[in-house]
Amino acid sequence: MLDIQASQLRRMESSINHISQTVDIHKEKVARREIGILTTNKNTSRTHKIIAPANLERPVRYIRKPIDYTILDDIGHGVKVSTQNMKMGGLPRTTPPTQKPPSPPMSGKGTIGRHSPYRTLEPVRPPVVPND
Repeated sequence: MLDIQASQLRRMESSINHISQTVDIHKEKVARREIGILTTNKNTSRTHKIIAPANLERPVRYIRKPIDYTILDDIGHGVKVSTQNMKMGGLPRTTPPTQKPPSPPMSGKGTIGRHSPYRTLEPVRPPVVPND
């Protein structure tokens, strides 16, 4: 008996939902029709938008000029090379750096500890709902 009533209730709910969707579609059609009444046709002209100039300018003939890279010598943080070293065969000889690159701090047996800067972060706790 309860199963029959539950199935009837589901059918009624389905038909009500269908009617509701039909009404919503009708309302949207009416609203779009009202918006369409307020619109006007776009006036399109058939004339050309781009007009050619009356007098044509003669293009300037291209002349190749060699590129002078010496104007870039004083820009930036590059290595200064004197012309004397260039005659001797390339870049000036410099001594290798005597300072070692920084290494991570050693603690304990060489493992990554809790206070090491290279440790993995602890997971964030999920939010807790207050009991108030």
